Amino acid sequence: MFTLVTSAYIALFFRSLASASICADRRSRFSTCAVAGCVAMFSACLFPGCTTIVIPPLGPADPRPVFLLDHGRHSSLVVPRAEGGLVRYSYGDWEWYALVHTGPAQGTRAVFGPTPATLGRRELPGLANESNVRKTVLVPIEALFTVNVDASRIERLRRELDDIYRSQLSKLVYNPLYDLEFVPHPKPYSLNHNSNRVVADWLKELGCQVDSSPIFSRWTIGDER
Repeated sequence: MFTLVTSAYIALFFRSLASASICADRRSRFSTCAVAGCVAMFSACLFPGCTTIVIPPLGPADPRPVFLLDHGRHSSLVVPRAEGGLVRYSYGDWEWYALVHTGPAQGTRAVFGPTPATLGRRELPGLANESNVRKTVLVPIEALFTVNVDASRIERLRRELDDIYRSQLSKLVYNPLYDLEFVPHPKPYSLNHNSNRVVADWLKELGCQVDSSPIFSRWTIGDER
């Protein structure tokens, strides 16, 4: 019974989120922000203990920092490039993130999917530190976490994601709202495979332990193991 009720509340949450996305229309900004605030309060009450703990790997051979960004509803990951600079990755629903089709119908489809998915990517200049990440990521960051992982794992993940990106360059869409270049991703988007769960999977590929499969973007860093 709890699972059924929880699923119903999750659906209501994302339907509200879909409606709240009308914030692209400035005429409805006040009412939309009010809705978004109510939704955030609702989810905090319904899921008070839903913080996902990321445990960094213990003693990576060639440690490099990666940066987990909490944007409120969704997450992204910034990693250093061996050739210099950084690259930011994100994942989401193709229509919602790439095409900015954020009406209630698209939101409902994204919840009850699967729907076509997208990989977001953006190269960033500068050094691999928190100050530079905050300066070069041109979207709001609610929380930023630094995790040290092995350089070889970073390169392996980058190759995997960049292969997807390069294979879909003919369909690339730049969305200034997220400051990301979006291409189709082969694995469909759904509530069980949303941006936060995919970022958690990327962290696991980097050698981290992640204590849950997050629906919401609520993170904390645990002790190394």
